[in-house]
Amino acid sequence: LFYAVFPILVILIVLRKNPLNFGLGIGNFRIWWKYVLVTCLISAAVLYACSFVPSLQKYYKQDNFNFLHYFLVNCLSLSAIEYMYRGFLLFGLKEKFKEGSILIQMIPFVLMHIGKPELETISCLFTGILFGYMAYRGKSFWPAFIIHLFINVYFVWLINR
Repeated sequence: LFYAVFPILVILIVLRKNPLNFGLGIGNFRIWWKYVLVTCLISAAVLYACSFVPSLQKYYKQDNFNFLHYFLVNCLSLSAIEYMYRGFLLFGLKEKFKEGSILIQMIPFVLMHIGKPELETISCLFTGILFGYMAYRGKSFWPAFIIHLFINVYFVWLINR
């Protein structure tokens, strides 16, 4: 609730603006759907290779893995997290910092991954910028959400299948 409801309330009550202007809308779908498709295809191959890394296996192995439950929980949590970073933060800073807002929103995203396997945390430097760029260019947080959801669910499924 904090990552999704709070930013939307701030946009509506404090800033008196439309949340759709903060990446909540579909944006420029004609641009971002291609990014999503290509990124998910490349990610599938990279994630498959990474599924053999022992530190990642250890961290993501679950007893009694339930795909549907994992998918639904990730839909809820990642939509909120992605909106906070690639919606509220990115588009809230866009007017003042332009493309620099892409780098700014990447910092808390990387910090949120500290404590996870080192390879994942380091990869967040790249994916944080990539997700920010796609959201910025596509005028929506949805491409980042879709890719992040794919990465999380596909990778954990690979580890637990």
